[in-house]
Order: sequence, then structure tokens, then C-alpha cells
Amino acid sequence: MRVGRKIKCHVASYDTNVKIPGLSQQGKRWRVVTRSGKEVRFTEPDEHRAIERAKALLEINDNATTPVEVTLGELVPGLPQNFDIDGMSEAQINAVDEVYESLQDFTIDEEAARYDDEFPDAPIRLNVPDRILWPWLAHQLAHNAEAVGRKVGIPDLEERLRGSAVPRQSLKLQKLIDSYKEHNPSTDRAKRGAIAEFEWMMEQTQARTLADLSHERLLAFKRIIEESELAPGSKQFVFSKIKTIIGFGLKMGMDEVQIRSALDRCKVLWTADALPDVQPNPIRKADFHKLLTAGNGTWRAWLLVGLNLCLHIEEVCQLQWDQFDLEAGTFATIRNKTKRRRIPRAAVLWTETLEVLKKIKRTDNPYVFVSTHGTRYNRSTRVNDFRDLRTKAGLPEDVTFDTLRDGSYSAAINDPKTEERFARVLAGHRSPGLQDNYVLRNPKCVAGACEAVYRAYGPF
Repeated sequence: MRVGRKIKCHVASYDTNVKIPGLSQQGKRWRVVTRSGKEVRFTEPDEHRAIERAKALLEINDNATTPVEVTLGELVPGLPQNFDIDGMSEAQINAVDEVYESLQDFTIDEEAARYDDEFPDAPIRLNVPDRILWPWLAHQLAHNAEAVGRKVGIPDLEERLRGSAVPRQSLKLQKLIDSYKEHNPSTDRAKRGAIAEFEWMMEQTQARTLADLSHERLLAFKRIIEESELAPGSKQFVFSKIKTIIGFGLKMGMDEVQIRSALDRCKVLWTADALPDVQPNPIRKADFHKLLTAGNGTWRAWLLVGLNLCLHIEEVCQLQWDQFDLEAGTFATIRNKTKRRRIPRAAVLWTETLEVLKKIKRTDNPYVFVSTHGTRYNRSTRVNDFRDLRTKAGLPEDVTFDTLRDGSYSAAINDPKTEERFARVLAGHRSPGLQDNYVLRNPKCVAGACEAVYRAYGPF
């Protein structure tokens, strides 16, 4: 068994009987160390709340015990020596440690030993903490069912459990991540975002298997999110991605009982915070022309392309030359929301947009807009640059690059001469009834939508 440095024990200032092994305090900072040596650090000025959070991380439940009857002859050191810890969760391994240490502390005096010789089956009643008993029993059922069957008088227990829902070992969270990363059809960028949130949850809860994601740890994680400065939408995003990665294991044929049980526990991951009522904020024509003037020509291509093609600033950064046909004056591409959900989008270039694109010096780089370093622009950099442009133009903070996209889409979809489906193609939204190949072969199908935007904001 593992032997390590004795961990610290925090004694509550409000009650000396409240002792939390593995918890230490440094001012407002707290440090929780599990029996396996992993640690979590957090800031909490309130001692009561810090202790409750530590209890959740350590899965401490002082009152939950179950009476168990064993014979005196069974209470001998060495019970866990034959444990196969491969595949066991952190909680199960810690439980085995505690059982072993409690047995080591159990001493049998001479009178009890003589009693044992005469009555080897005499029962002894023990109150075993649930955090020790149930992980241990689950492991025994999964890995030592034959011995359990002999004890409880069911000799064919192992055979009966063979086709049952008893998990053989707790699924490792890293296995779920690897499966999601390899097989989920979402884009690499979307998967990286989901995995980042999942790994953050693992770090905060110190969970390594599905069994480690207990109700208490998940509630502790929820409190972290609820007390953070994240917006309601961001909170929902974090919670949904955690459930998505766990649930994806069902699609890959992993242990259904473990996964559904974990998803049931994850129902506590939700927020009551209401999402903001997002309204379109189309840029005013006068404000757009002020941006063109303030840009002194350096921003002209970016602004015209963003409005003409109805793009976010990140999408402008990602534009590539092979998406344009400058001879035909068109733009067409596929927006890969996932590998299977391909959304076509297209635009017809205005004369002014075509002129500024033809003036851009082409290089070996496939991207249209290339920095002085020879690489494509970074979104964060251009957002900051746009703020400087907005200040120079004397415009309010509610004018962002996204207001260009809002203006373009609003002008197209509100135009009585434009069919809604073609306005949706311009904006890169799913448009039922239009196939990918049709849009790629006929990008001029959105000419009416682009003309509606020009009438609203041109000439330039």
C-alpha cells in the first residue's frame, strides 16, 4: 500500500470538533490535498463555505454509515493485499487504503482470540462509512464476484452478473476525451473548445473517472461557475460541453449504465441566469461611411468585404483567394459547422469591393489579408485595431464589426424583393431546399440580396 507524508488537517475556528484532513489555510487561500496527493487551490474568504467546498472535493460525509456484520476471524490485516487497483477510480483506491489502515488499527486481545478459536463464526457489528463501503463493494462485485457469491450464499453470482449492468471498471475521463476528439464530427476548433471546458472541470473537481464525478463534486463545481463572472451564455456553454463529452461515450458503445448514471448526476449542472435578449444592431449608413473616411484607405477593403459578404471579423481573417472568382465577381464557399453539416454561403461582389480586392498584392499565402509578418491576421488583434478606428471616427462603443454583419443581413432579409432563403445563404445560415452544389455552381443566386445591401449603404 502507498505510504506518504502525513497530510495537514484543518480545525474549524467555529467548532474544534470539525476537522478536515487534507485541508489547509493560507489567509483567504485554501489548499485541498486528496489521499492520492492531488491538490486543488481556491480563494474563499468565508471559512464555512471553504470547508463545505473542501468536503465536497474530498467526498466527506460525516454521518453516512452502514452497519456491517463480519466474523472476528475475518478482521485480520492484509485484506486489500490482493486488490487489483488497475482501473479503479481514485475514490475506490482511497477507500481501500482506509479499510486497510482501519484493519491495521484493529487489535485482538488474548481473550477475544480464545473466543475466536471456540466460536470462529461469532459476528461483530461495525459501522462502516459509506464513502468506504460502497466503492469497495462495487469493486468486489466487479472483480471478485465468486468470493462475494460464496459469502452471501449465491454460488453462481459471478455467472449471473456476467450479462448484468454491473460496471467492470470505472470509465476514465481521458478515454471519453480521446473518443470525442477522434470520432466526433465537429470541427477541430469546436472540439478544442469543448475539451478545454471539460479538462477545466476535471482540474477543479480532481476527477479522473466517471465514478469520481460524485454529486458532491459536481455541486462544488457548479458553485464555482455560478460565483464566477461568466455570462449566462458562457455558463450554459461550460455545462453543456461537459454533458456532451460524457454523453458521446454512448454513441461509441461505452458502458451505458456508468454514462447514464453520470449524466443523471450532471443534471445539477445548470444555471437559472437568464440569457440576454439579443437584438440585431445594424450599423447606420452614416456611421459606416465615417469608418470608411477614418480608415484612410487601410481599412477600406476590410469594411467593404465585411459588409458585402456579411461576415464576422474572424471570418474576414480566414478568407482565402480560392473562395473568390474575381473574373466573375463572385464569392462562394462552404461553412463547415461540423464535418457533416456543410452550410453553403455566397455573395456577388460590388464594383467597389472588386476593385479593392484586385489592388491587394497576392503572395504565396492562401489568405487574402496577410500581416506584415506574412501570416494571416489574428482576430483579437483586429478587434483591438477596430476599436482604435471607431475612436478615430468618433463613434460610440455599440458600433462593432459585428454591426456591419447585422446591417448587411437586416438589409437583405427585410428587402421585399429578396427571397429569405437567399438572404440566409448570404449570412451563412442553413437554407432548406438549397443544396451545396447548387450554391457553389450558381453564387449569383444571391445577387438580389447583395443589391439590397448596396441600396441600403452605398454608394461608397
